[in-house]
Amino acid sequence: MGEYDSSPEYGRPNEWDGLRADSGFDSRRSDYIYHSSPEDGSTDVEDNQPPDFNEYYTGLGQREPQTSKGYIDALRAGQQVELSADSPLRGRILRGREETDFEILGSEERDIVFIMGPDGLAALPGVDPLAALDRIGLTPDYVQGRIAQGHMFRLMVFEGGSEAPLATWDNALDMVAANHPELAADIALHRAALKTTPFEVFQADVDQPLDDIELAGPAHPEYMSLERYVALPPEARENPAKLRRLLFHKEHLGSLFYGDGYTRTPDGQIGLREYLVPNGRIDQLPGVRVTDLL
Repeated sequence: MGEYDSSPEYGRPNEWDGLRADSGFDSRRSDYIYHSSPEDGSTDVEDNQPPDFNEYYTGLGQREPQTSKGYIDALRAGQQVELSADSPLRGRILRGREETDFEILGSEERDIVFIMGPDGLAALPGVDPLAALDRIGLTPDYVQGRIAQGHMFRLMVFEGGSEAPLATWDNALDMVAANHPELAADIALHRAALKTTPFEVFQADVDQPLDDIELAGPAHPEYMSLERYVALPPEARENPAKLRRLLFHKEHLGSLFYGDGYTRTPDGQIGLREYLVPNGRIDQLPGVRVTDLL
């Protein structure tokens, strides 16, 4: 990842302080700001600038940022925002221990990653950070547990809403098939089953919960990697559960992925809109900015 500026001129809102006190965390917010040059495709880093208050207001004292910079300014100021459904802004919570963990959107084996839309982004500014992350599916226990393991949390915001389709089954399968022609026939064969079969039916293909297998990783004999899937005999690949397990592990299409463009809570309630983008380098996204959260 590129250089970044950590100027202390923007103090972290009070409610963000102290969450990493045990680790000696510096409460100054760092911003990682990338711009692609239209002339040569290179990237550079812009220093922190004063908050952009040239954004227009939407009433009740809430701003509707039109750019990633305007959104980050509001976040740093602890100011609530409104984002319309057609806002081009999209975001993703990034987690990692090393700077290299923040160079790409997701783990290297993934073709697609989930990102949040305007409703998810609007839930973050002006509220306690743990509560904000809980709203988008990251529970306080999960966040604090990862912090204890040395993980950092950052928020990436970019301006490519028109290029980020809803996270539906059809969009996800089309993106995977485009990246893996060797899977295209199986995806065509099982598309209807993947879209309509309850996850519990696919889970029954193995004795151990897929979440536990995912936690164990590729060392687990039931972990369905791409290499293991393509090595299956043709008759085994006629079972859609094998492809569903591959998508579970490789693309993180988990048990709560309903494929209708919305997240789900563990008890099945509809959550926020979610979108898909191809996995790739963060600094290649339009207007992208990344800022520390925790």
